[in-house]
Amino acid sequence: MIRLPRGFKSLLVVSFLSLTVLCLAGTAHATWYWTHGHSGHVQDPSTVTTAVPRATGLEISMYDSTAWVHYAVPTVGDTTQGAKKIRVRFNIVGGMDSRISAVKVYNGNELINTFTVNWHTPGWQTMTLDLGAIRLFPYGMGISLQLSAGPDSLTDSIIIGGAGANFVAK
Repeated sequence: MIRLPRGFKSLLVVSFLSLTVLCLAGTAHATWYWTHGHSGHVQDPSTVTTAVPRATGLEISMYDSTAWVHYAVPTVGDTTQGAKKIRVRFNIVGGMDSRISAVKVYNGNELINTFTVNWHTPGWQTMTLDLGAIRLFPYGMGISLQLSAGPDSLTDSIIIGGAGANFVAK
């Protein structure tokens, strides 16, 4: 009869149970899907001075106006995953009164959520908004940003680097 070292049976049982738990537990799945900023669409081109696609994103210059910019975010369109959070990456470049003042989230043409924000600090930033619950987007996610610029002496610029959502298991 083979004699096993002391504690070997316990180690074998613990290893087997640990392996079983790992195999039976599903993988935690959360994936951020992003769209690059230069893919944004300005709703009314007459509200901006220029909208120039750049390597860093869509640079929008404005003077004393408000504009909406829309993004189509790559979407998991089934019922097993939904989004809980969205993010927007941007850079306020010029003007003391330029800002992102609202964010709207759509499922196709259905408005899911509206956020009133006041993002005006210069420099690159990534802001996260919580949708409150995991929401399904079977018709595709849209993120719309309201940009505002005041009547200061210069044309204001905002660069939108990207918009995205965190898709998680429902």
